[in-house]
Amino acid sequence: MRKITIILFSILVLTITVNAQEPKQINSNNLKERILEIEKTLEETKTRNSKEDLESRLQYSIEIIQSQDARFSSISALFGIISIVLGIYTLAIPFLTYVIAIRPARATIGKLKTDLHSFFQDYESNQIDKSIENLASNDVQIMKNAELYLSLNQHYKFNEKQLFSLFDLLEKGIEDSAQNIVKIIIFGNKCKYADKLYYNLINNGYNASNDYLIAKYLAINGLNSHKNEIRNYISISQYKQNVYFSLANNLLIYSSKELIKLLNEDEIISIFNKTEHESIIKTFNSYFKSKPIYSAFSNTKLYNLFNGV
Repeated sequence: MRKITIILFSILVLTITVNAQEPKQINSNNLKERILEIEKTLEETKTRNSKEDLESRLQYSIEIIQSQDARFSSISALFGIISIVLGIYTLAIPFLTYVIAIRPARATIGKLKTDLHSFFQDYESNQIDKSIENLASNDVQIMKNAELYLSLNQHYKFNEKQLFSLFDLLEKGIEDSAQNIVKIIIFGNKCKYADKLYYNLINNGYNASNDYLIAKYLAINGLNSHKNEIRNYISISQYKQNVYFSLANNLLIYSSKELIKLLNEDEIISIFNKTEHESIIKTFNSYFKSKPIYSAFSNTKLYNLFNGV
């Protein structure tokens, strides 16, 4: 009986204990749920605040970027305007310099050059006239100075009056040294006075000292219209091949073109017999061997006359 009583009492105590702890368990569960809800709410609030803060920062950044873009656009526009102004200035300065300074200066320089050219032409012409006049001077020093001046200026473009004065001096008679200078000057010009002197030389018999003057005349006036006179000039000499070589040698100085014509001219080549021809070829071959004209010489009629070509 006593055991039964103890057992029943134990069951009662246990029941009371369980019943006493059950509300606590329920309250504990509710508390956890509330805590979770609060944490969730806080998390959502935090997330929302972070998002709003991020959006705020992003908007601020966008505003800064837009502000900087606007500023850089303004600076770019300013630089563009400055570049245009500098470009116009760069183009305008040379143009203005040309219009204001260079063109007037060029016109002035051109006029000055023309004036100087005219001045020097007049001065040189006067000096030539004076030197021609002094060739007939009785003062030897004055005459020699005139010879020297004319010799140094023999390529000057002498006018008709000056050429006539020179020819007239030859007709009247002057010193031999002066005559030589005068002849060189006249033969260096294509004029009627050169024609007269040429025919005078060619028709008065052979004179070796005249070969260079005749060659100079042929170089300027051409061989074609004078080949008959040259043929006769060579033929009357005792040593025809020597005359022929002398003319050829002097022609080479003035005109290789006219020299080749001389070596290809049948009327002139035909005056030589085979022995004379061989002598000429030997002389020419030795003389022209080291000269640029040798190739042209080896193709001439003179060179190939007795070679079956």
